[in-house]
Amino acid sequence: MSEQWKTVGPRKNKGGSGGGKHHDQVHWGSGSSADKSENQGPSSEPVAQAEDHILRDHGNKSTEVEIGKKGLTIPRRPGYCTNDAKTSRKLLANCVELEVNGKTLYRYNITVKRQDDETAEGTSVSKKPEAKGGKLARIIQIFIKQEKEMLGEVVTDFAGILISCNEIPGKQYTSEVIYRDEYATEPPENEAPENGTSRGKPRESAAKYTVSLKYNSALETASLLDYLRNPSNNKCTKRESIILALQIFLNHHPKNSESHATIGSSRSFPLGSSNPGEKLGLGVSAFKGYFSSIQPATTRILVNINVSYGAFYEGQPLIDLMKEYYGRKSYSDKSCCENLSQFLEGVRVTHSYLKDRSNESDRSGKITKVATIRGLGFDENGMPATPKVAKFRPTGGNEDITVLEHFFQAHNHVIAHGKLPVVDVGASGHPVYLPPELCTVLPGQRPKSNLERESGVSSIVEMVKREVGNDVRDIKETGIMTIGLLKGGDESVNKRLESFGVSVPKSELITVQSRVLSAPKISYHEGGNENGSGDNLVGWNLVGCKLGSEGAKSLMCVNIHMEGEERLENLPKYLEILRKDCEANGVYLELDKDSPTNILINKTRMLPGKELKVAFSKKVDCVLVILPDTGSVLYNYVKGLADVVYGVTTVCLVAQTLKNVQERANRKAAKSATKSATNIATKDAAKSNAERNVDIDTLGTLAGNLALKFNLKFNKNNQGVDEKQILQLDETMIVGIDVTHSPNKKDPSIAAMVASIDENLGLWPAVLRRQESAGVEMVSYLEEMLKTRLELWKSKSKSKSGREYPKNIIVYRDGVSEGQYGQVLKTERPQMVKAFEDLYGRVGQALPKLTIVIAAKRHHIRFYDGPSSNPEPGTLVDRGVTEALKWDFFMQPHKALKGVARPIHYFVLHDDIFRHNFENQAAQMLVDFTHRLCYIFGRCTMAVSICAPAYYADIACERARRYLSAGDLTPSTGNISRNPPGSEGLIIHPNLRDTMFYI
Repeated sequence: MSEQWKTVGPRKNKGGSGGGKHHDQVHWGSGSSADKSENQGPSSEPVAQAEDHILRDHGNKSTEVEIGKKGLTIPRRPGYCTNDAKTSRKLLANCVELEVNGKTLYRYNITVKRQDDETAEGTSVSKKPEAKGGKLARIIQIFIKQEKEMLGEVVTDFAGILISCNEIPGKQYTSEVIYRDEYATEPPENEAPENGTSRGKPRESAAKYTVSLKYNSALETASLLDYLRNPSNNKCTKRESIILALQIFLNHHPKNSESHATIGSSRSFPLGSSNPGEKLGLGVSAFKGYFSSIQPATTRILVNINVSYGAFYEGQPLIDLMKEYYGRKSYSDKSCCENLSQFLEGVRVTHSYLKDRSNESDRSGKITKVATIRGLGFDENGMPATPKVAKFRPTGGNEDITVLEHFFQAHNHVIAHGKLPVVDVGASGHPVYLPPELCTVLPGQRPKSNLERESGVSSIVEMVKREVGNDVRDIKETGIMTIGLLKGGDESVNKRLESFGVSVPKSELITVQSRVLSAPKISYHEGGNENGSGDNLVGWNLVGCKLGSEGAKSLMCVNIHMEGEERLENLPKYLEILRKDCEANGVYLELDKDSPTNILINKTRMLPGKELKVAFSKKVDCVLVILPDTGSVLYNYVKGLADVVYGVTTVCLVAQTLKNVQERANRKAAKSATKSATNIATKDAAKSNAERNVDIDTLGTLAGNLALKFNLKFNKNNQGVDEKQILQLDETMIVGIDVTHSPNKKDPSIAAMVASIDENLGLWPAVLRRQESAGVEMVSYLEEMLKTRLELWKSKSKSKSGREYPKNIIVYRDGVSEGQYGQVLKTERPQMVKAFEDLYGRVGQALPKLTIVIAAKRHHIRFYDGPSSNPEPGTLVDRGVTEALKWDFFMQPHKALKGVARPIHYFVLHDDIFRHNFENQAAQMLVDFTHRLCYIFGRCTMAVSICAPAYYADIACERARRYLSAGDLTPSTGNISRNPPGSEGLIIHPNLRDTMFYI
């Protein structure tokens, strides 16, 4: 039987109301400030008319749309969601319109081969390492510059593709390139090297490369424009290649510029005084930059530009960075030196102590060289090696010499910072030691070390304050110019834009039509309160609500604290308050008589395995684990033991969280006492007394949050919404799927699948699997994973029609980029069908109807309600930045806590359910269904940014990463050889397997 829900109440709407046949009529707000803006971007109205026309024109032809070259099809958009004068709003989108004159572009493949390369005897394996990454990019850069007269205006990805606006005679071209580092000083054209020296000239021993261009294809940009304007009557067979060519054009300027740093293929960061970075520490700063990509849309090509931040090293003396890292620690501290060595690995530095002896008449010049640090130097005992200790044998020498002696004898340099360890810039097995004082860190390089592990580096998220108004202004005033789309003082940019026939005629953000969805009614087991109004439309609280936990559950508390640090005072009192607060919300707890159990750890013994084994062996329903800090190592270990080894329900809480409750109460009491005091003396006395720990009788929102977690872990439902108006939920299973990278770089990725188990949509147990091999993005063992969810639904759900398995299955797939949509259809959907055929075939039940929706959060489209505000919660956009025939939409159900709100992009890849049930209303029904799913995330009392199944799958993936980070955990039960493939280290204990253990 389903639980009986009582209503919390609907969100108050700003507009009128009405009824609909299949769903509640959505209520709309008034027009936004964007409607009144004088500096409006390209109007959305002509685009909307074209969208409607295209959909009507195509509606009589097919309900499917082809994607890719292999005959794959996706469902055509059944219609747009309703707009009317009361509900529609105009928003700005972070896109500008790109004008392309339809010119033919020519694509060439680039190959680079070292001339003096040889292969190992009897093999085709090269003896010399292949040029790649930054070195390959530099070779291609030299090639384009030196062959400019022959090639004309070209752009490249600096990896393997060159795009030209003119066809190269003979369709191929080959030239020799002599490598020189980008930081060498090059003389002006037709002039002798500077000061008569060889600076800027390649070394005699410099590597030589043969760079070859080979014709690939001609790309008619006009065909893409024709398709976007009238997809019913036009085809664009080279769509993806044309988009890629335009994307390469877009990113060429910052990649080729010495005044920019780049990350990946689409993020560029101007460096210099006009863009000062926010200092993060340890020589690293956060710089503002811009993501840019081509966004095809109905009737036009857009450029999506989003503000982005990246961490880069500042140009600085290496010794300054090292001294900051050491802080107050000794330069000989072994542990600190080992960490510093890892931190510096991969950092590129310049040094200029070598003289230029190539011109006998002038020996005053110095050669600037670039080197890559492999780490610090260590002696044979593993201790950091100073210049006085580090030794090497000079070329042609008969005995070793110290670095200190070598630099004095060979370079007449007295090392001033002899207590700092040397850095190793040699190859593996062949160390080359340099004193740090001779090295300068190159600016604009990304740290290869994980900055989150460095206590001396602040988080970019914490340091950078993004605001809507700043983003809109930055994109218009700086972003468009940064990516080289505005004509100005840079002649190379002007010529490139003119040659390729590309321009941004108006540097204003486009406007799009949107609507605001009405919030659903929130239901709890008992009690409720009316939602707020205004900005509080998507949040509520648990006052007067009971969550419906049945019977008292036993709770044990384990307090893990660090030796030498202040203990958590009054813990027994806090536990009693927590018990009372949870009882008020309908979650009944009985405290174990031995609670709290204290476990002492120290820096040499961080993982108390024996003590936790004893604690987890007690027969209790849940263990509340108090952790000393937010560090991940101990948390991962606790969760791994509890979930995988012992099968114990746990909730973890950081001690400081409880201290914060007390500190807030103290501050409140102090403020109240000083306010009522009559003079300065009594105010000071009152403040002094009140700053002591005052009595508290509630943990406030902390208790509410814990009550929600406890209830889910006890297999009980929290809030619900009424989805029955749309689909029969007793015959529907909703699935969330996500894939994430392993914490161990070379290991396969991890897949997680969650699924609803009954019509209440409150409980979503998960199954975890490793992928078949490293680099596999599609879910390898999806068939087996889905079968486990179907069998669980069969055992838990009670279909009124008597079906054993669900009639409808809706899949929300996260972790997929737009370029992988076809792979989902080719590799994942067939696995789903195989699972259906097997299980449904056994019981003679008809195969289910299936809908697959991509839920993408890793995109860069943003919307603004005027120049300085986020859109309202519940905002939906399905026009203006989409293509008419593809069924997708952007939704922002939540209120952003800070910064710029990010909508989720939903894209329908397959649909047997909504069009079949609702015909022309299918788009509206899917939007309403998905929107309501954003209100049932059981861990909080607010709408979340992404629908619950996708959110839960994401959290389950993160929990799997925790298990693997914890190391080898002994399997709980069973024969390992019989475990499903991909389950190594991810088999959940039978006690927890069918619960929301990951929440």
